[in-house]
Amino acid sequence: MVPLAVVLMACPPKNKGNGRKSLQINNMDFADLRQQYYKGITFDLDRMFYSDYDAEYTLKQDAFTRVIFDLNLNFSVEVFGAGEAETIQYV
Repeated sequence: MVPLAVVLMACPPKNKGNGRKSLQINNMDFADLRQQYYKGITFDLDRMFYSDYDAEYTLKQDAFTRVIFDLNLNFSVEVFGAGEAETIQYV
């Protein structure tokens, strides 16, 4: 029972519907937007996005990351200080 629980808990969630069909029906627009907040930043994000704990596509480890697995679509929000942003700009 314990090995089964570890396997099930470790697997990433799958989208419950087909993301491509949903986007096509809505003329390539996300239809179910929800307002999200991260460190003082407000943005709208569709319910098709799931939490993603992978920081592979971010510059900082501390980032808000979401993914739509069946579309291979990654979304992240990161906060940079003025000095950090200037350094990244010229790299």
